Amino acid sequence: MGMMSWMKGITFKLFVICLVFAGSTVLIISVLFYNYIKEDTIHSRVEQNRQILQKVKQYLDMYFLMIENTHYTVLSTIKLSMDNPDILQNQLDQLYLANGGNLKNIYIINEDLSIIGGNVISKAYDEPLPERQRLYEQALANPLSIKATEPYMSTYSGRTITVTRLLSYNNENAVLAFDLDLEALEDHLLRIGDYNDYKIGILHQSGVPVAQSLSLNAMTVSADGKYKLGTLDFMSIYNAGKDVFTTQINGAPATITKLLMPRQNWIVYSVLDETPLRKSLERLRAYSAGLGFVGFFLSLVTAFLVSRFIRKPVYYLKRKMREVRNGNLDIVISNHRQDEFGELADTFDDMIGRIRHLINHLNVSEQMKRDMEIQVLQSQINPHFLYNALGSISNVVALGRTGEVDRLVRSLISILEYGIADASDRVTLREELRNVKDYLYIQNIRYDQMFALEEQMDAELLDAPVLRMILQPIVENGIFHGYQGGTLEGTITVSACRDGGRMIIAVSDKGVGMEEELAGRILQRSYGAERPKRRQRIGLYNIHKRIQLYYGEDYGVEVSSKPGEGTVVRLAFPL
Repeated sequence: MGMMSWMKGITFKLFVICLVFAGSTVLIISVLFYNYIKEDTIHSRVEQNRQILQKVKQYLDMYFLMIENTHYTVLSTIKLSMDNPDILQNQLDQLYLANGGNLKNIYIINEDLSIIGGNVISKAYDEPLPERQRLYEQALANPLSIKATEPYMSTYSGRTITVTRLLSYNNENAVLAFDLDLEALEDHLLRIGDYNDYKIGILHQSGVPVAQSLSLNAMTVSADGKYKLGTLDFMSIYNAGKDVFTTQINGAPATITKLLMPRQNWIVYSVLDETPLRKSLERLRAYSAGLGFVGFFLSLVTAFLVSRFIRKPVYYLKRKMREVRNGNLDIVISNHRQDEFGELADTFDDMIGRIRHLINHLNVSEQMKRDMEIQVLQSQINPHFLYNALGSISNVVALGRTGEVDRLVRSLISILEYGIADASDRVTLREELRNVKDYLYIQNIRYDQMFALEEQMDAELLDAPVLRMILQPIVENGIFHGYQGGTLEGTITVSACRDGGRMIIAVSDKGVGMEEELAGRILQRSYGAERPKRRQRIGLYNIHKRIQLYYGEDYGVEVSSKPGEGTVVRLAFPL
């Protein structure tokens, strides 16, 4: 019995609440901290990897541009010496020596597949060889461009890629060929990855590796002749739509990132060993768990200390009673307790609830009256617009101008979506102007006239708040009454300016205008009731009342007009 009473008391309940809240907070923070650090670390490594690959790609693009420039230089140099083998051989020797850092050989393939070469070894193999057939055919198939082979093993250049270009002279064909020095490429380029824990490689579209870091020794060849990197074959890596892969290399997790080089039909890829990262994340997970345990222990101690202050709720209730005595009747204490504090809270809520009910009853009645009047006013405006918009669509279809129906319907949908929202919502002047532009587009189509919109306002006022659907009915009145129902063309001008703490929006037309006496009576409800067919009076009266209901009697609508000069409708809003 004593235990049950204690569990219903304030001390135990406060202890449990504090413990659960503090413990949950520490646990959530620990989990979020771990996940954030993990995701941020992985993202940073991937981005760094991409940046390195981008630099490698830039280097290779410059490398191939240099090869192409050398190709064109050699063509222009040797073309005049094709009829003199000795001079040609001497020129090839000099060109080879000048470009030996990037090329293993420079030579010319004759039609009989014999060569004239600059490499010492190639001179020993200058007789026709079958392996040159595909090089010769490659150049013949692409007579106007430079083409590169896939990596292969050459008799006199070793492992290389050959770049060819057709050379025509005296109605005969020959092929200028460069054998690239892939070992030099690896030595000058791919070692960059070894200084950043990245192993970099280059892969041909055929799935054959072009070059790779000297430390990247995880490549294997399957029984069907496919090159593989861990559990992935190179063809799958090249053809895959994604650019980041995960695999196992020698039993260790690794991430492969690739970057396409479409000009050469290569990809440059990097292999990053994830073992150090996973070890770091394991340590981070242990630290997060330790942080969570320490936080839970501190939560336990904090909850115990807080629960000792059982008198705090009583003093809190006394302060609230003091506020009620000073006139604040909005005090509410939600109570689901079965202890002493619950009994006091029930008495307190019951006492102020009855008083608040009597006062709120009058406030609710006034608010309901205000809301109902706003809804009635808004409902008077929306059917007015919808009737005219549907009439515009009907006229377009009737005239057979089907090419304009799609945009017209989109404009109507945009206006309807804008108009059916809660009328009490505030919008910006910019949004109201966009709605007016859609409306004018519909009216221009309907009447086959041009009603242009002119805007005159500071850019900062475009974001000022106004009531929804406040400008479109005024623009509509300008067309129907100022421009005589669309029979006249004209400009609708919308301007906005500051006036002390107010913003004045003016909507003007250059239409037929009206007498000053009529303009003065146009906002009177009784005048609109006498002439129900003149929807302009009802619309402007509704707009005037909406502004005053929302912002007070100091704001609203003002109308000025002169016969033959047009009408100006000014709206005042607070800033």
